[in-house]
Amino acid sequence: MLFFSDRSFFVAGIDTKVHAKYGDGTEKYSFSCKITSLDATHFFMAIGRFGVIDQGVTYDVYSIAHDVAKTESTTAGIANAWDRVTADILSRVSPSALSKPGTNEIVSGVFFGIDAGEIAVRQDTFLLEANRPILKAQAIHPIQDYAWHIQQNHAELAAAFVHDNVTGMSDSPYKWANDLSGLRKYMISNSNDPEIGGDISIVIVRPNATAEWFSKPDVCK
Repeated sequence: MLFFSDRSFFVAGIDTKVHAKYGDGTEKYSFSCKITSLDATHFFMAIGRFGVIDQGVTYDVYSIAHDVAKTESTTAGIANAWDRVTADILSRVSPSALSKPGTNEIVSGVFFGIDAGEIAVRQDTFLLEANRPILKAQAIHPIQDYAWHIQQNHAELAAAFVHDNVTGMSDSPYKWANDLSGLRKYMISNSNDPEIGGDISIVIVRPNATAEWFSKPDVCK
């Protein structure tokens, strides 16, 4: 999950490879669109455990986002409602179905879009602590001059790519979207992480404008 922002636009990008883990310990990889449109001006994407089937409980963080967006109209409202529903469902899932080697992060959701003509972004993360799901972070990312945000476990790889391949600053969201695509492809090729791969989905959002797909894989159509 990667995104870039400045004061006049926001660019979000993510791969399409999905890792599913079931309560009986079985795992499965597939490909799906990880950026979803909640309405004309609001989007959601996530990393981590998107869904689990365990102990009679089924959850899918994307379905939850779509459900709560039916009654909420702002980025903060959608995120808060998603937090409440997700927390309730995760509390009924066994810790073994939520755990992931090397990290205590269960799932992290990013909500972004346009509220009252302005760009709004929020990232909420659930962690597994003492075998309990905890909503640990509610980060409201500032829309500032040229800020990269990269999932922490790939930060060193990303820094190497940016140092070697990103030259100068640009006011064009298309230039940054292109760099974002190159960065994600570089990370897929060099990280040896089996949980990232596939095509790249990229969305551009501007204030007082509709969102635009810069890269829309077939699984997103």
